[in-house]
Amino acid sequence: VLGELPHLIQWIKTEHSGETGIIYCLSRKKCEDTAFFLQHHAPEISVDYYHAGRSGIERTVIQKQWKEKQILIIVCTSSLVFPDKIISLISFSFTSSGHKTRL
Repeated sequence: VLGELPHLIQWIKTEHSGETGIIYCLSRKKCEDTAFFLQHHAPEISVDYYHAGRSGIERTVIQKQWKEKQILIIVCTSSLVFPDKIISLISFSFTSSGHKTRL
């Protein structure tokens, strides 16, 4: 899956520059690994990860920062829930076989 991430970075930069988005992953570890990869290889794109392993305070701060466009991309599991209106949404995930699926 990490081999696909350079393509994802290019896609975000060319097709969705400056937009907020969500990358769904199947596990907490994949969320963290994907976020760290993006932070290291595309530091101009603000990214953080979100899953049930983070404290409630951390998750609240991340959601607030995303809604205010301080964070553009959240890498998360399905634990991400938005109580308010979403500004904009790009959903992109990988299947277990590593194929990318745009939702």
